Formats: sequence, structure tokens, C-alpha cells
Amino acid sequence: MRYQLLGPVTATGPQGPAPVTGPKRRAVLAALLLNANRPSRPPNGSAPCWTPGVARRWAG
Repeated sequence: MRYQLLGPVTATGPQGPAPVTGPKRRAVLAALLLNANRPSRPPNGSAPCWTPGVARRWAG
């Protein structure tokens, strides 16, 4: 996969562009990419994107 963070957040794989739809998905992807090679788990890994209640429900 190849990722682009400057401008619109995009992901491109061997099959072509991969859709990264929705502002929260783009924000989570960007947060994870900016913290590459570091452990990330909810709620810290998604803190810029979710409120605490949503992060707990999402983690399930």
C-alpha cells in the first residue's frame, strides 16, 4: 500500500486506489500513519477522532 497524507488522505494498492470514505475513517488512517511503528490501541490511537464513549463502543 502507498499512502498520501498531504492533500486528501488516499491509499493505493496493487489493484489501484482503495477507497477511504468518510471523514472519521480518513482521520483515523492519518492518525495511525502519523504514528507508524508505534503501538496504538483505543482510545489513544483514535483520540483525535472519537469521543471517549464512541471509542469504547467501537472497541466493543
